[in-house]
Amino acid sequence: MTFGVRLARRESQRAAVVGLAVAGVCAAAPAFSGEARAFFLLPTLIPAALGVLFLGSVLVRRPVTGTLFNRLVGGPEDWRGHPRLMRVYTVSTLAGVVLHALNLTLRAVAYLADRPAVLAALGVAAVPAFAALAAGTLVAARRAIGPRGATAA
Repeated sequence: MTFGVRLARRESQRAAVVGLAVAGVCAAAPAFSGEARAFFLLPTLIPAALGVLFLGSVLVRRPVTGTLFNRLVGGPEDWRGHPRLMRVYTVSTLAGVVLHALNLTLRAVAYLADRPAVLAALGVAAVPAFAALAAGTLVAARRAIGPRGATAA
């Protein structure tokens, strides 16, 4: 249904196809395994991949949150050369690693306990947690930039 809605709205066909493919994989998993919880296998593994991505971005000194939000907050193009901004983005990206690890742990426990309703609830509950992280990052980065775009250490 979502596929059809995206096409009717003339949104990106690529996004519609990717969404349809993910839904297909999620739906195929329980069909092959015979277990309802298998529907949540892919969504349970996504926090692991994102956690690795977030941690890796910190290790190579290109925090994901800086890449995503710096332009939005009006930060300088060379934000990695500004210690205060780098600290904000590094800490918020590490907080994202912790959130992904917690999300993965809770999902794994619910998956192993065969609790599909809990898995669904965890999928919904993750959204406001990451929205709060994004909002906190935006506020902290804006403060680090200062009133005139100054990012002194």
